[in-house]
Amino acid sequence: MRILAAGSLRQPFTLWQQALIQQYHLQVEIEFGPAGLLCQRIEQGEKVDLFASANDAHLRHLQARYPHIQLVPFATNRLCLIAKKSVITHHDENWLTLLMSPHLRLGVSTPKADPCGDYTLALFSNIEKRHMGYGSELKEKAMAIVGGPDSITIPTGRNTAEWLFEQNYADLFIGYASNHQSLRQHSDICVLDIPDEYNVRANYTLAAFTAEALRLVDSLLCLTCGQKIFTRLRLFACQSYLMNSLDIINYKIYGYITHARIT
Repeated sequence: MRILAAGSLRQPFTLWQQALIQQYHLQVEIEFGPAGLLCQRIEQGEKVDLFASANDAHLRHLQARYPHIQLVPFATNRLCLIAKKSVITHHDENWLTLLMSPHLRLGVSTPKADPCGDYTLALFSNIEKRHMGYGSELKEKAMAIVGGPDSITIPTGRNTAEWLFEQNYADLFIGYASNHQSLRQHSDICVLDIPDEYNVRANYTLAAFTAEALRLVDSLLCLTCGQKIFTRLRLFACQSYLMNSLDIINYKIYGYITHARIT
């Protein structure tokens, strides 16, 4: 079983892979990377059983080309701003004042290649609607330094923002909230929430290319191993989806499972 998955899913999908091996004795190979680049590889003919993307537009595009694949939305994410604590010089500074500071270097993911970069551009557009000129300035200021075909390679197992700050590539970074929860306790890093009226929701979707892959999706969403993984993650929120015999009702993950049923 071969799976391609967005890099932001490394933590939950690695746990899922371990559970499949230990509990069900299934051999699963998972490769992580920027979802846009992974999608291009599939379009070019690379064989895969399951593809998990942080942008459902990728999968709708693939389904138009491969009508047999099954699409299953399974999670959402949101953006946050990560900053070096040393650059926060005033107590009244917030996420927007930091973003607009002309002296701070802003790192972002590469649009088109990495969905996080696309969501970041959408965030800038939302900012522009409320503060004329701000969004345009941010688009000029932002440095697309990760997630592209020729971008900096983040060492495996390292947090993107933390490593970029250590290497002095940036002072600020816009990333997924799920990937940076652990940094909230970091003594040298500050994680700032972006308000809902500005923020962008990332929609994670699975594309199952085979019947066997579709059965694996069942295990991720409803079986015991999947529930434990999402409980540990304590971030994603999934609303009601219906997939063949799988009925997930009000499936919300904020450290708990409210209701899940297999019919």
